[in-house]
Amino acid sequence: MQKLELEVYGTASNAAVVRAPGRRFPGVVVQGDTLATLLDSANEIASRAALTSDDELAAEAEGLRDRLAGLVAQYEAVMAEHGLGLPYHRAR
Repeated sequence: MQKLELEVYGTASNAAVVRAPGRRFPGVVVQGDTLATLLDSANEIASRAALTSDDELAAEAEGLRDRLAGLVAQYEAVMAEHGLGLPYHRAR
């Protein structure tokens, strides 16, 4: 773990806007439990979109789900690496 000084532009409860050193634009810090629920929603949307005849919609939904799944996997790996528990329960 390293400690960095961040520029904080907003501190909304589940989506703080911060800029890390060396970055041109600020980003949004999403709480881990919120990120997990976004992935749950994306999984549901992708599942339903796959049942439609709209292949483009299904592909977009799958892409969104995969990007969120990658973020959740990264979050979970970092939490495990530092011996931190998750703020949610994941069925494996």
